[in-house]
Amino acid sequence: MTRAVAAARRLADEVLFPDAMRVDRLDVLPAAHLDALAAEGLWGAAAPPERGGLGLSLPDLGAPGAGAPGVTGSPSIPAP
Repeated sequence: MTRAVAAARRLADEVLFPDAMRVDRLDVLPAAHLDALAAEGLWGAAAPPERGGLGLSLPDLGAPGAGAPGVTGSPSIPAP
């Protein structure tokens, strides 16, 4: 497991998942969540390396439902 994947999983377990119901209810992503992503170097995790990102995909980061057709892993994000 890469450092980025380990950091993403830890951040998800400690920050994002515990606050998910409140975030969904308010329909606002807290700046603190974005700050936490940036602090871990994950701000551009899915951005291509030539754009300064890590070039990771959602399956690389272990996102729930990633790779399943029509599944986004979040009730806030409509499936395509």
